[in-house]
Amino acid sequence: GINAEYMGVNVTTLDLSLQKHNIVVDAVPLMKISARGFEYEVLQGAQQTLKVTTMIWFECTNHLNVPFKKIVDLLESMNFYVYKVAHAGLVKVYGPYWDTIYNHGSDHHCLAFSKSLPGLDRLPMACNTK
Repeated sequence: GINAEYMGVNVTTLDLSLQKHNIVVDAVPLMKISARGFEYEVLQGAQQTLKVTTMIWFECTNHLNVPFKKIVDLLESMNFYVYKVAHAGLVKVYGPYWDTIYNHGSDHHCLAFSKSLPGLDRLPMACNTK
C-alpha cells in the first residue's frame, strides 16, 4: 500500500507577506497566478497589490473551488476587464459579454487588464464584440 504522510504548511496572502517584510509595491506590470483551483483565494489575498497591477495572467481551473463567474465578478469589482485567451484572439467574458457557456469546460486561460490601461479597444477580439 501507499504510506501517505501529511505535513502542515503555513499559508499567507500576497498582501500580508509584502506587509510583513515591509515591501512597498508601486507598480506591478504583470502578475502571473498559477494556483490550481485556488485563483479566487489568491486574488482575495492580493487586493492591495492588485490596485497597482496592470495585467493578470491566470489559468482558471473551473469548478474546483469557485465558479469562473465568481472570479470574473471579483476582478470586475477590482477594476479589471477579463478575457479568455482563444486561438483567434481574446474573448470578452466580463459584464454584458458574460455567457453561461463559460461555466462549462475545465480550464480557462485568461488575461485581465486594468480598466485604466490605454488601448484596450485595440486588442484583437476573437468574437463577441457586442
